[in-house]
Amino acid sequence: MEKPVFDLLVKISKDRYFDYEDKSRTNNRDKAIERSEKYRQLEYLQSQGFISRTKDIFIITEYGYVVAQYESWSEYINHQKELLDRKVKKENLDLKISDFQVRTKYLPYIISLISIVLSIIALSNQFKKENKTEEQVSNSTLLTSEKQVKNSINNGIWISTKDSLSSVEINGNNWTFKYVNEKTDLDDHYEYLITESVLNKQNEIIDGSLVLTNKSDTLKYGIDYISEKNMTLIFLPRGNFHYYERKE
Repeated sequence: MEKPVFDLLVKISKDRYFDYEDKSRTNNRDKAIERSEKYRQLEYLQSQGFISRTKDIFIITEYGYVVAQYESWSEYINHQKELLDRKVKKENLDLKISDFQVRTKYLPYIISLISIVLSIIALSNQFKKENKTEEQVSNSTLLTSEKQVKNSINNGIWISTKDSLSSVEINGNNWTFKYVNEKTDLDDHYEYLITESVLNKQNEIIDGSLVLTNKSDTLKYGIDYISEKNMTLIFLPRGNFHYYERKE
């Protein structure tokens, strides 16, 4: 579009209309040429839909008003080209997306399946972890129980190494003093309890206290050493040692 034509369009857009009615007569040749050129421009704008005509009144159209908001016709064309390029790019992108969706129509199902598998694996790992924790607690309980058992003295006859006629019979937590050729009295029967014991790596008692009790008496010993076959006690408060070996 020529610049004079575009300028006329801008003028009409601002005034909203253009009155071309020839109300005067002139013999001036230049004036006549100017009017003829103006009419040609108006005819062009009307033919392109920028303006409409009612008799000699030319009115801006919506399309013409939009075009007139630009600095020039070339600026409007460039803007329209940019919009068209964007539209084409969007259509191409939509086409690629549609093509991708067609080629990967099973992808959502695959992703869902993978998610299910991962969830199962996670649940399995959690289950194994919980089982391992329970097993550790169980093992810890068993170990504690085992230590409590080994914290006791093995059942059997324990013979004094200083006096072979003197012995102790242990059955559960029952402790009975015995002496060869002598009758065992009720006062010779005790219940024993080991407290504050210390165990070595072989689970042998290397420290602690041994308390014997019955209805009439309480005896206290310090533990120097107790294993499956040997026992060394310290009678309190005198501090004399008693050595025993378990009879096979």
